[in-house]
Order: sequence, then C-alpha cells, then structure tokens
Amino acid sequence: MLKFLLFIMLVLLYITFSEKLIRRKLGIPKQRGFFYQSKNRIQRWTERTLIVLYGAGLLIFEFSPLFITVWVSFFLAIRAFMEWKFEREEREYILSLHTAATFPLLVTAGYWINSI
Repeated sequence: MLKFLLFIMLVLLYITFSEKLIRRKLGIPKQRGFFYQSKNRIQRWTERTLIVLYGAGLLIFEFSPLFITVWVSFFLAIRAFMEWKFEREEREYILSLHTAATFPLLVTAGYWINSI
C-alpha cells in the first residue's frame, strides 16, 4: 500500500511539474477554469461519443487495464488532434500529446512497482 501511495504522489508531481515546464518553455497560456473546455461542438460531440463507446467497451472487455490504457491514450490523441485542428495557435495540443504518450509509460511503471 505504501508503494502505491508513493507511486501516486510521484505521478502527480511529474504531471504537475512537466505541465508547468512545457507551458513555460513554449509560452502556452494557462487554461481558464478547473475543468477542460472543449474547443467547439465537433470536439464536444466526438468526446461524448468516445465516452459512450468506452462504456460499451467496458461491458465487452470487463475491467482490462490494457483496454483502459489504450482507450485513454486514444482519447487524448483525438483531443490533441481536435486542439491542433481548431485552436492551433494556443498550442494546447502539445500538452495533450505529452499526456497521451506518457500515460502508458506511467501505467507500465505502476504495474512494475506493484509486482516488486
């Protein structure tokens, strides 16, 4: 249990510091509000559809860590594409791509730490 809590703390620290570093280095403005704001109606409906498909996928694949990891990475990649397509000048898509790329690595590290 202690290893898991330590891992969660390290992940949260990594996410916080890497986001701040990327925002500072690339001059990306901080988001307004606490929750993510969709860029337009197309993105909003695409993300809602993906969430519904995720729920249906959970019924089929049950609770598979691989399915969840792949789905979250795919979801963030689609979000990055929408941000790049519709709000390219804000460069928010770079943060979404960073998270989509590092999420599977963090999940793999978590399973590795849990198996030690």
